[in-house]
Amino acid sequence: MNILILCPDNATLSILLETLLNDLGAGRIAACSAGPAPAGAVHPQALKLLEEEDLDTSRAAPKPVDEFTGPDAVEIDLLITLGPVTPPRLAICGDPARGHWQMTDPATLPEDAWDEGFRRVYDMLRERAKRLLEHPVETMDNGELTALLTRLGRG
Repeated sequence: MNILILCPDNATLSILLETLLNDLGAGRIAACSAGPAPAGAVHPQALKLLEEEDLDTSRAAPKPVDEFTGPDAVEIDLLITLGPVTPPRLAICGDPARGHWQMTDPATLPEDAWDEGFRRVYDMLRERAKRLLEHPVETMDNGELTALLTRLGRG
């Protein structure tokens, strides 16, 4: 199962969730992330937190969403968008189930609030990722996946 996580700059929220899903999924799923306006680098506080959690950050890099559109792109089964607003509907390869998890990007906080803000968002994303993977997502249909994503997005 291929999961794509999108957020505007693909530097914080989507990188955290991509890394968590790949770790918790342990080969069961393949998560990747992208953004319509990718930043030049992963936010340093996100990298610091992932490294503190001893998670593999070797694939953590902002990518343009264009990598996941067009005839040669990998087919996406599940699309999760993150951030304060739902991004426009994009022509992702495949017919993925879709869900939006609204949350504040901790990178928008003052620097002296980063430790607490990034930890709070990380813990929230980790809990949602765990709850998602408690289900047989590989065999669920799009309606079931969409309903599950909606429930998880409510908290």
